[in-house]
Amino acid sequence: MSVEVGKVGDNTVIVDIDIDRVLLYPDQAVPLSSLTAEGITNAMQFIGAPIGQSPIIQVTLKQTGSARVLTITNSIGSDNVAKETELGAQLINAFAIQLGGMIELEKSADSYTLSLRSEVSEFMPNGRDF
Repeated sequence: MSVEVGKVGDNTVIVDIDIDRVLLYPDQAVPLSSLTAEGITNAMQFIGAPIGQSPIIQVTLKQTGSARVLTITNSIGSDNVAKETELGAQLINAFAIQLGGMIELEKSADSYTLSLRSEVSEFMPNGRDF
């Protein structure tokens, strides 16, 4: 799926989304969706593209067996000057800890990628009766 979400300079930002069907309980869905929102916000701060190309954000969520991987990749151009905020990094790390996962960051000449790898965990009710 590809959608247009905004503009960077004269270029429309293209978003490619590829998400597997994944069963999530509330204690998993909330930090995963919050991490995804923060990751996409950061991607929009750093997005760029080579001259003549449209900037791209790719979001994937894949599950194989008991492993779940969320990946957010954005294209970058030569003029990226956005500064990463400490608060954003702290939030992303806190959400990753809640999910029992690890964040990996990778930067190449033309893209920046944030990945979260976590194990699919069973729902464990806390036994409280409200």
